[in-house]
Amino acid sequence: MKISFKNNWSVGRFGESLVERDCWRRGWRVLDKNWHYSKYGELDLIASDGQQIIFIEVKTRTSINYGFPIEAINKKKRTKLRTLAKAWLDNNGKTDWPYRIDSFTVLFNGQNPKINHLRAVA
Repeated sequence: MKISFKNNWSVGRFGESLVERDCWRRGWRVLDKNWHYSKYGELDLIASDGQQIIFIEVKTRTSINYGFPIEAINKKKRTKLRTLAKAWLDNNGKTDWPYRIDSFTVLFNGQNPKINHLRAVA
């Protein structure tokens, strides 16, 4: 069965749902999702592996016509992710907790999604 999407937002949310399921399969606890902070933006998923908090940026693409998903995580995006992670920790009283920022990329051709996990991207 082939899945099609109406817009980029629905593509992104689909990728995030796949990654959230992947987190649970890894034994991670999802603490928050789509967390917004003022003008700085959004953290897609926040999880814990029991030892540290993992801030997750999900990049989903239906083709590589405009580049691979990981190419969207440039220096500016990494800086923004660090700012958002620190704001979430501060907002939740966990400023002294260890953390890292990971990315999951999803390449989805309509039938078989390919998920790739990259640790400590920012």
